[in-house]
Amino acid sequence: MNDPGGDLNRVWATPFYRSRTETERAGRLRDYILANEGESRRKLNSPQRAHPGVFESEFNFLDWPSPVTRELKQFLLGHLAGVVRNATGLDEAATARLRIHHHCWFHITRNGGYF
Repeated sequence: MNDPGGDLNRVWATPFYRSRTETERAGRLRDYILANEGESRRKLNSPQRAHPGVFESEFNFLDWPSPVTRELKQFLLGHLAGVVRNATGLDEAATARLRIHHHCWFHITRNGGYF
């Protein structure tokens, strides 16, 4: 993958990266997340259960079997690889050998919910 097309800010020791996604992708993701706000997707031992109006998903969101999560995972890891190459000077072959471990989840807050 080439440069991910976002903005890499090197003002601090840890670079900040910012990018935007298409409105259609964001809408599909929002709809999918809201459709999965249910007990079967809720993190079992979440401390957020103590707060009314808060839903916290399991931490394996990017591994859920859905075209939406597959697309999001590809998008995020593709951008991450591009940022790593840009920030470190690694080439594509070296970046492809990296093993990236991640957790991904979402919160939904309703009716004054907070965490």
